[in-house]
Amino acid sequence: MIKDDYVPRVSVVIPVYNGESLIGDAIQSALDQTFRDFEIIVVDDGSIDQTNRVVSQFSRSVYYHRQENQGAGAARNLGVSLAKGEWIAFLDADDVWYPQKLSVQLDSANTDPEVSFFYSDMDVIDLHGNLIQRDFLSPKPGWRDSTGPWNLVAVAFNGQPFPYPSTVLLKRRLFLEAGGFSPLFRRNYHEDFDLFARIAQLTSLCYIPRSLVKYRKVPRTKIGEEDPAEENWIILLRRLSELWRDDAERLKVSSWHLVTHLSDRGKGFLRSGRWNEARECFRGVFWCRPFYWKNLRRWGLSYLPGVRELYLARKGERVAT
Repeated sequence: MIKDDYVPRVSVVIPVYNGESLIGDAIQSALDQTFRDFEIIVVDDGSIDQTNRVVSQFSRSVYYHRQENQGAGAARNLGVSLAKGEWIAFLDADDVWYPQKLSVQLDSANTDPEVSFFYSDMDVIDLHGNLIQRDFLSPKPGWRDSTGPWNLVAVAFNGQPFPYPSTVLLKRRLFLEAGGFSPLFRRNYHEDFDLFARIAQLTSLCYIPRSLVKYRKVPRTKIGEEDPAEENWIILLRRLSELWRDDAERLKVSSWHLVTHLSDRGKGFLRSGRWNEARECFRGVFWCRPFYWKNLRRWGLSYLPGVRELYLARKGERVAT
């Protein structure tokens, strides 16, 4: 039984939404850690399946809290607000830790007490737990260089891989100083990039090139609404541009991604005959790069009836713009 006055070294925060089939494996992998001084906080993000029933089987070892559906970021924020530990470890409900995960990261923290953020490599598994790829984040022989000057991850994290949430261990005070996960992001797209990029502005991130996590690749299901990934990507790029406003080199990269994405998205709307939405994208580019010729040309096309009809007639074909 968990004691109310117990103050652990680590608080494990597990957000879950409709995770009845996988949440048990995640919780068990936390309970199987070789390091033992931790608490587990499960935040149910408004599940409508039997997640509560599955978590209740671990009731002697887990704090369970429920909120209205707001997304994984909000669920993690709530979990951290309830946490007692000096360190926070995130574990997504469809992922699994190897038993040494916390031990290895805390050993690194003991070796380098000035560092407040650690993350690791990970293996990728499928829905049924079968291994797809080992050491997913490590460079592979023959791979194209992915740390070039326009690579957003490399720029944000100083040439290191992206910190997937289930691989992260960070100090609670650092999380709070960075402001937690932003509520601007709908559902579960890019809110983690946003937070970790802000943290990378505050301190160095320590990457451990060892797979300590099994990251489960789960097919995304449509839920009857427009996919928010596009809007969230734009929100992320705008927030990065604001974050890096005093860093000319980084600002150049985030602005380039934003301009390219908005203009290409507008082009897609043109091909679908959605003229007003196309113009909205093109106007967004003007704020960053008013004389971007390709965008100016596409914006002009949206006002020319004959050319617009040509776009529709050639829909699906390669259009030189």
